[in-house]
Amino acid sequence: MSVQAGQSQPVSEPARIRHPGSRLFRLAPAMLAALLAAAAAAIYRWPGQTGVILSTAGLAVLLGGLVINHLGQRWYASMRKAICELEGAVAERVQGESDRLASLVMPPELKALQAMIVQTFERLRLNADRTARLAYVDSLTDLPNRAQFKRLAVPYITSARAQGTGGAMMFIDLDRFKQVNDTLGHAQGDRILELFAKRLLAALRLREGMRANEAGGALTQPLLARFGGDEFTVLIPGLMEEASAARVASRIISAFADPFEIAGQTIQLGVSIGVALFPQHGTDFDSLLLSADTAMYHAKEQGRNNFQFYSADLNRQAMERFILEGQLREALRTSQFQLYYQPQVCAQSGEIRGVEALLRWRHPKGELIAPFSFIPAAEETGLIAELGEWVIDEACRQAALWASQGRPLPMAINVSPRQFENGQLADQVTRALHRHRLPGELLEIEITETTAMAGLDSVLEQIAALKRHGVRLAIDDFGTGYSNLALLQKLPVDRIKVDRSLVTPLASDDNARSVIKLVISMARLFGCEVLAEGVETPEQVRILQEESCGLLQGFLISRPIKAEELQEQFLADGAVAASA
Repeated sequence: MSVQAGQSQPVSEPARIRHPGSRLFRLAPAMLAALLAAAAAAIYRWPGQTGVILSTAGLAVLLGGLVINHLGQRWYASMRKAICELEGAVAERVQGESDRLASLVMPPELKALQAMIVQTFERLRLNADRTARLAYVDSLTDLPNRAQFKRLAVPYITSARAQGTGGAMMFIDLDRFKQVNDTLGHAQGDRILELFAKRLLAALRLREGMRANEAGGALTQPLLARFGGDEFTVLIPGLMEEASAARVASRIISAFADPFEIAGQTIQLGVSIGVALFPQHGTDFDSLLLSADTAMYHAKEQGRNNFQFYSADLNRQAMERFILEGQLREALRTSQFQLYYQPQVCAQSGEIRGVEALLRWRHPKGELIAPFSFIPAAEETGLIAELGEWVIDEACRQAALWASQGRPLPMAINVSPRQFENGQLADQVTRALHRHRLPGELLEIEITETTAMAGLDSVLEQIAALKRHGVRLAIDDFGTGYSNLALLQKLPVDRIKVDRSLVTPLASDDNARSVIKLVISMARLFGCEVLAEGVETPEQVRILQEESCGLLQGFLISRPIKAEELQEQFLADGAVAASA
């Protein structure tokens, strides 16, 4: 397969100049009219001089030739009337001064005029070339950009539909590129995109540098483009079977099995690919692109670094996601989100030691929606940044309020991996602490093991900034991810939260009890507190007490409740029996 990746190259110069949509095409008539007038005026200034006056034929050759060379036959036809009028004026002048024909020798003045015309159009040609490149070529990867991709794809799709043929469109996204970009900087991020484009070319068995095939609809080779950011698209003509498209997608994924070596660091990145076949999944450019994009998002939902084909069910899910995104934006705008609080108590005394802030969405229909129903959509659309900042601010406000009432209660909040990716988490927390005058020791940030390991360097940097303000760190859902000693060794962890999946089988599974005992021993080794989540039975409480687990949290103690209810049930009396 040969490349059409170079299809970004500009169209030929005469074709561009003649293009009715180009600015140059619209300006050319006025320019030529002015030049013809200048030529006429110059001729009238040289009466009766031998070798100065051009004959009718000579003027036609000079001006007509310039028009044809620089604008083509079409413009010569449109300007012919003006040229003929000028020829007539010359003929009258010749007859008035002499009955002989003037010499065809071109005087220096007309040579200068000719040179000026040539130079003017050469500058215009160079400017048009630069403009076309900016309009149709991605300057970083030298691939076609979004506009050129559509410009070349639309005629092919139209032609293929008329001829009863088809092809495949793929939407390719570089996984977790933003995190790398934020960590290494934009210069290194650009370098990764350059290398990424080269690997795509190789995976598609394409060669760089070939000109675009512009024959209307006659696309015969794969068309690869940088669609924007870390997104790329490819149109493969004639690839109509799922099995064939799957082989190509698999080859692309395999091309990124080897890591990138950037700035002395090894960066492992994958790709998520959405595949749409036409005419099965769309009969025009926009519907095909939407289908491929929808399938790409499904690939990300399936764990990234894989490919997925479009289906009608995915379209339904995409529509639901689109509607949900709109509802989430409206919910943020109209303050539909609320924080509920779940107590964390001492396993031995039952005294309340802290709370965890849990997000809820009070839908306009009245139902209270749990976060697992909308947090994935918020992360996918980027709304998690704004939503997460609101949670941080509201939790700090409530903790400060309790502290001002003489009940300083540590507040734990969950943080999404996306909040670490944008590098703003430490600043957001610091601003909230200052705004509400809350001591950092009364705030605890909870992260999962997976979050910590996915971008450890970035996480460490932001956690270090938070620790300088006294903020505590907890590892949430411990036992479901990496659960390795290296994590506890590198992170300044204050508390380990044992996942409910380890707590639930305690009463019936001796192995579960052994795991709990091991986790508690490991936590002690690193000087961490241990909190057991998901405590729901008195028997679980008894075993956890026997194993010297420090803190308990779960429905047995309390469901998540509003701040007013928590104050009434827990803060008024100051204690609750964990075994109740």
